[in-house]
Amino acid sequence: MTEDELRGLSDEELVLLVNLVQLEMNVRDKSRKQESIAKINDLANSAGLVIRIVAKRGRPAKNGARNGISKYQESKRKIKVPNYDLA
Repeated sequence: MTEDELRGLSDEELVLLVNLVQLEMNVRDKSRKQESIAKINDLANSAGLVIRIVAKRGRPAKNGARNGISKYQESKRKIKVPNYDLA
């Protein structure tokens, strides 16, 4: 698709195009991941190893609840002491 063809599309057509492109990118991404995992498993099996790949979901908690830091300890670390010039 050329730039001129792209500029000639309506808003609805552009939205459809963007959605189709995102879908295709997701399909390709999953395909690459599956191919990589298959290669890793083949390599590990040839060496007599068994690989288990576990996907992590989400981000770690920012408040420290998952790593055992209480809110008091977390806030204590963030206290900044102002630097007063007494001269």
